[in-house]
Amino acid sequence: EAQTFIADALAGLDLSLHPVQMNSFDDVVKTATFDSATGTFTVPGRTTAVFVEKATPQEKIGFLIDDVETLVENGDLTEFEGGLLIRDLESAIRALDRDRKGLAIFRLRIFVIKVRFLVCSHRLAPEDGQRLIDAANEIIAQIIEEW
Repeated sequence: EAQTFIADALAGLDLSLHPVQMNSFDDVVKTATFDSATGTFTVPGRTTAVFVEKATPQEKIGFLIDDVETLVENGDLTEFEGGLLIRDLESAIRALDRDRKGLAIFRLRIFVIKVRFLVCSHRLAPEDGQRLIDAANEIIAQIIEEW
């Protein structure tokens, strides 16, 4: 049977069904819900549902900065290359903080171009570059969606 329970401490949070479950072929799990106003979860019977809080674009860019720093620490990028990428990401955060979404998107697109250059010039492994590009494009899509 479906289960409903209240988690008062989570009321007011912007939780949604995990994207993997939301995009799955299991139509039953997609009916799991969270009511932010009351902190109430409803989950279908015999179902496990995972809810996640959506990170802000600034938080996601921060995670991307961490990824670039890890590539530098591991020797996959030079400090100079990593610094150039991080500068664009920090600029995007500043633009978002000033509500200049267009500029933030521009800086993220410059970041993607630089990553592609590093991959094409064999200075960054294609799988590492693609991971950075995918993350940046996801952030761009979120900014556009929220705009």
